[in-house]
Amino acid sequence: MSKEYVKVKEDKNLVRDPNSKAILNTNIEGLAAYKRRKLTYAKINKIDQLEDKVKNIESKIDEVLTTLKKVL
Repeated sequence: MSKEYVKVKEDKNLVRDPNSKAILNTNIEGLAAYKRRKLTYAKINKIDQLEDKVKNIESKIDEVLTTLKKVL
């Protein structure tokens, strides 16, 4: 197996594997930026989920307090 890749004319970050004919992206900085964005979006999504849970808990506490006030 040869690791000699053929450059793709249209994009400097793309090469072709002559054995499998696969096109590979060699832009390491772009990959790192993608991974950082993905991690950031995952953190934002987790924060949103936790905020929803807190709102739900607050709502249930309000319901319990309202019921207690009616009973007392």
